Amino acid sequence: MASEPTTFTDLGLPAQILKTLEALDYRNPTPVQSQSIPTLLAGHDLLGHAPTGTGKTAAFSLPLLARIDSKQASPQLLVLTPTRELAIQVTAAIQGYSKGLPGVRTLAIYGGQDYGPQLRQLRNGQHIVVGTPGRVMDHIRRGTLDLADLKALVLDEADEMLNMGFLEDVEWILEQAPEKRQMALFSATMPKEISRIAKRFMTQPKTIAIEALIGAKAMIQQQYCLIAAKEKPSALQRMLAFEAFDAVLIFVRTKLQTVSVAEAITRGGHQAAAIHGDLAQNQREQIIRRLSKGQLDIVVATDVAARGLDVDRISHVINYDPPHDAETYVHRIGRTGRAGRSGRAIIFLAKRDERRIKILERETQNKLTQYALPSAEMIRSKQLKDFKETLIEALKTPPSNDLVSTMESVMEISGLDTITIAATIAQALLPKKAFAPVSLDKPAQPKASSQDRAIAKNEQHFSPAKGMAVFRIAVGNDQSVEAREIVGAIANEGGLNGKEIGSIRIFADHTLVELPNALPRTVFTALKNTWVRGRRLGIYRLETEQPPKSKRRSNADSARKKPTQSRSKSPVGKRRSATTSSAKKAVSPVKKRANASAKTAPKSRAKTKD
Repeated sequence: MASEPTTFTDLGLPAQILKTLEALDYRNPTPVQSQSIPTLLAGHDLLGHAPTGTGKTAAFSLPLLARIDSKQASPQLLVLTPTRELAIQVTAAIQGYSKGLPGVRTLAIYGGQDYGPQLRQLRNGQHIVVGTPGRVMDHIRRGTLDLADLKALVLDEADEMLNMGFLEDVEWILEQAPEKRQMALFSATMPKEISRIAKRFMTQPKTIAIEALIGAKAMIQQQYCLIAAKEKPSALQRMLAFEAFDAVLIFVRTKLQTVSVAEAITRGGHQAAAIHGDLAQNQREQIIRRLSKGQLDIVVATDVAARGLDVDRISHVINYDPPHDAETYVHRIGRTGRAGRSGRAIIFLAKRDERRIKILERETQNKLTQYALPSAEMIRSKQLKDFKETLIEALKTPPSNDLVSTMESVMEISGLDTITIAATIAQALLPKKAFAPVSLDKPAQPKASSQDRAIAKNEQHFSPAKGMAVFRIAVGNDQSVEAREIVGAIANEGGLNGKEIGSIRIFADHTLVELPNALPRTVFTALKNTWVRGRRLGIYRLETEQPPKSKRRSNADSARKKPTQSRSKSPVGKRRSATTSSAKKAVSPVKKRANASAKTAPKSRAKTKD
């Protein structure tokens, strides 16, 4: 059996590309590159099991760039990505790889960006287009993106597209592409929906599985810490005080937590920033740049906000709140152990969730060991060791004459020896205690949750119209959800028409929506299990039901609970607020489209904004 190629020269790439790789100091291909490049150069379709951080972008870009004809000013390669951040990242990488190919142009197209610049650049002719499904679909429908000359198509992070509800859009795009075109599909996991896409749209694909890196198995040490929820703030502080880290990515469940946890970490002496859905794109990009350059050490984020956050120097991923499924866990920890480095992934779990460890081990094909929180003595010992090393390094540079004179004066006045004076200085510089826990929840609440403080009041005054009731669903601004997505989910999965969906109010971690008071049990059960933005709606009637507190109480039990309708006759109950009215107007055109599409489109998770 022939050994794997050890250099890019062995892979059969054109001389111009090899020269560029040499300038970029690319010497040895990663496993996914050494297996993918020859396969794609030979013209085969490729189905790749490969997580983020394994070198996928170069694996498909380098061989497919070799097929680009710069004289043909039309899209020849289309790359679909789940997020705009990844689209920007892939575009930048391809532009770097194609520097030695004169005239080759690459364009990123994604939602949230004006159509004007995209239209102008498409008219000027682009050889490679990288984009998110929604915006690519829009351009195809407008006739501004023509796939007639397409030679190859790539689906990058296909399982993320599934999680974000893009699969139906992806299938539509694939249907518009020429039948005779090469295709590559990369995914960290292979759920049945992705396998179905591969079977339908790919021609005898060659399959590669980077087993040594599935779930970042080879490079990441995975650990769990069994701890009660109320003890997590203290545990995180102790962990950060003891661990020798380069950069840390901390995952929490809500937008408000990103702010409160980041602020508390900063008060504890570390540089930290929060990334959440309310940040402007330029603010988000600035935080990622600071993290990349070492100007920032810790980022606290939600799953949605962290998409596309790929920074090589992340040494630790801490799951402060556990993810809702094993696939999300794989994507989270894949952000460390990158570019051949080792990494650490630590997850906080309650004692009752200990059974999840086996699930994560099966998904990552790796053993999770228990993490022992450091004691105060261990933390103090580390502080002293670090201080000693810092001081020894500083002593390599002689002090200035004025400081020497000052210290001599101090010795003369105090009558103390040099050791006592040095120890006194060290005591002033070092923390007085090895570990001083800081609350991660309370301090930031008044500043960060002004919207949430009004939620209870707003819920009380959200009086439904006649024949309607107010329902609460577990998705909101923290997930960057939009009213149209909620309408689409309810229309498609619940079988309701647009007229049956009333006002919608979106809050931080939930949404209130008006639905018919006599909602059929079958519809209610279907909506409970509908997913939007990677979260199950878990719908319940606001006046009568509460979210399930334990798994002993089934969805069916909740649905059977007899509703109690509020019959308030106050003026507030009869009057619609300006906010409610405007929300209803904003939703109404979307309802019509959702109602029409519900009759023809297959049932699927609601689409997310790209």
